[in-house]
Amino acid sequence: MKYCIWNNELVNISDYLILVESEEEIRAASKNGELKCVNPNCKCRTLEYCHGQIRNQYLRHIDNKDNVECCYEQFEKSDTIVIKKIRDSIYELFRNRNCSIRQFVKFPNGKCFAHLLLESGNQKIVLQIADKSLSLRKRKRIEVESENSGFILRWIVIGNTNCAQDDIENYQIARSILNKSSEQDLLIVDSDAKIISQTRINRDYDHNQQEYNFRLNAPIEQLVLKDRSFCIDNFDDQYNEWLSEQRARQEKEKQSLCSINRVGFRAGNSMSYELANQQKHTHFQSTSYIQNNYQNENKFPVKRYKHKAPTSKDVNEYMVGKRIGHSKMGEGIIAEVGKIPNSVEHFIRIDFGLNGIKDYKLEQLIRAQTISFL
Repeated sequence: MKYCIWNNELVNISDYLILVESEEEIRAASKNGELKCVNPNCKCRTLEYCHGQIRNQYLRHIDNKDNVECCYEQFEKSDTIVIKKIRDSIYELFRNRNCSIRQFVKFPNGKCFAHLLLESGNQKIVLQIADKSLSLRKRKRIEVESENSGFILRWIVIGNTNCAQDDIENYQIARSILNKSSEQDLLIVDSDAKIISQTRINRDYDHNQQEYNFRLNAPIEQLVLKDRSFCIDNFDDQYNEWLSEQRARQEKEKQSLCSINRVGFRAGNSMSYELANQQKHTHFQSTSYIQNNYQNENKFPVKRYKHKAPTSKDVNEYMVGKRIGHSKMGEGIIAEVGKIPNSVEHFIRIDFGLNGIKDYKLEQLIRAQTISFL
């Protein structure tokens, strides 16, 4: 082990020896039984300082007759160099803000240890650091012991801050935290303890019109505690601004899909200009298509009424851009009106938005009273 309680303070013997450059004082403290295990419930709390020719300096329990492994000793085995770097960085960050923060706090009702415990008022908030080696079983145990001890548990996961953190591509521990978080968010920290990334799922997510989640990167110095959760400073403000943009874009998409008036008018005008230019240069090269289309049209059976034939005045009322209603197709916009080649009758092209663009004989529609102006 590397950590001990000495003079009521948590001490890392490796860091201590770098400062004092001498083992004399710590060897004397070890001989006098002053070095104690971090675990307050350890059955043999006294530790011995060891440093030989083969192994670097370490601490071991003495008088452990039953050879029972201390739960803190088990915990420290999973305390990697990367976790230590991240833990120390966050600890110093909040300590410099005069926050009440401690490392290696044992859950009173359990055997697990908190990497960091920050006290805010009457609340005790645990920040646990996770990496890929953390099993689901161990994570569940930490959650249960934290809850039984009255602690509020929060997680930060070691990972790549430049990657999208979603519940499909991320590894198991991050994916599980993302899905179970009350805010459906996830904190990622890089292995150098310099950059943090916060991701939050878009609660209004729509497969067609919105992005799946919002991600923000920031220096680790911007990590704050807000409303009992660790987050990037001003993350909520930026997320809400992004969410408003997403909602506005979604509303715009809905309007463009559902508003036949707007869509049809644009389509009709654009088509009429195109066809007008074609008529100037090609003298109705598209008339064979139109003529064949009408010769074979039997899509909608027309009821015959004893009405007089439409006059030229009636035909002239159907102008490009006007809104009309069709008895079967619904609302539409007149996209084009023209004369059928080799005929006295006219064709009309109507844009029905989502229902597509249809061609009809205008006089036939007027006689059958199939269309009307809106």
